[in-house]
Amino acid sequence: MPVPTSPYYQPALSPSPPTFGAYTYPSPSYSSPPPLNYHSRHARLPQLVEHKLHWALCQASALRHNVAHDPSYLASASPPAPLNPRVLSETAIPLPTVTVIIASRAVSVYPSSSKPGACVSVADVLYAIHRSLRQPIPPQEVSELSPVELQAAQNTYYSRCRGMERIAQREEPLRLVDLLHNRHTFCGLLPTPDSPDIYVLSVS
Repeated sequence: MPVPTSPYYQPALSPSPPTFGAYTYPSPSYSSPPPLNYHSRHARLPQLVEHKLHWALCQASALRHNVAHDPSYLASASPPAPLNPRVLSETAIPLPTVTVIIASRAVSVYPSSSKPGACVSVADVLYAIHRSLRQPIPPQEVSELSPVELQAAQNTYYSRCRGMERIAQREEPLRLVDLLHNRHTFCGLLPTPDSPDIYVLSVS
């Protein structure tokens, strides 16, 4: 029997296959980017590690002693009371070497202990400063001083040599201690902003 036809009749259509497009699955959105993996090559570089300086060398609580004198006197005549010798053997900074700037000269400090992994001690720093101040200034460095700096160093030199015999005065060279201009009181080590192993000697 023929199927009746009608202008309003439409045969059932088979369902069309689902369409997969960009609009079908909305792309995920994030309020913040995912954290970087520690081992990712795009991870941030580590910041400089700050090492703690021993209290005896810090500016706020430094040993107020004369840097022109041998540091050994600290254990017997340090005012207001003798310094415990144990303090001198304690670690100044947990590093195998440190640099101290004295009157624009860089002085490298190494541990006196030969033990593996030894660090610079308080005594190592103080003795290195004392030895460096006793070093003569090379003529080339003397010639590089400004007239004002040279005059101030010479005034300090003449004051230092006043108690010497005349012959010793003629043979006595200009030394690094003369560039401190009679400022011999140790006021600690000042850190530098970009290098955790470089400090500047502060005196008054």
